[in-house]
Amino acid sequence: MAYVRWGQPDDPKSDTYLQDTRDYVANSRKYLAEQIAAGNRQALLIASNNYSASSEGVYDHDPIAQYAYLYAYCLATECIDVSFKVLSKIAAGLSPQDLSNAKSQGQSIYKECCAK
Repeated sequence: MAYVRWGQPDDPKSDTYLQDTRDYVANSRKYLAEQIAAGNRQALLIASNNYSASSEGVYDHDPIAQYAYLYAYCLATECIDVSFKVLSKIAAGLSPQDLSNAKSQGQSIYKECCAK
């Protein structure tokens, strides 16, 4: 999981920076998907963080996906107060339909990841 957090290329002046960044994003997405499929609950939290607006992560900002992965994480673990607060904050910016969709996606992610 460290690669996803800290593996991003850091020299924008490098001739290979653009390709290195593309490779980092593709490899990180693949790795997260594999880890989630393998039941790694921490990968759910990392995926959620990477969908946030404040992240320069491997996914574009998507509050529905951010909520869904964090919701799945909370279903799979003993969700801590911070996660509940983040869920509430994300939910406040979603329409009732989007929130319903995010919860449904979160339940599906949880079933695929962790309810084995």
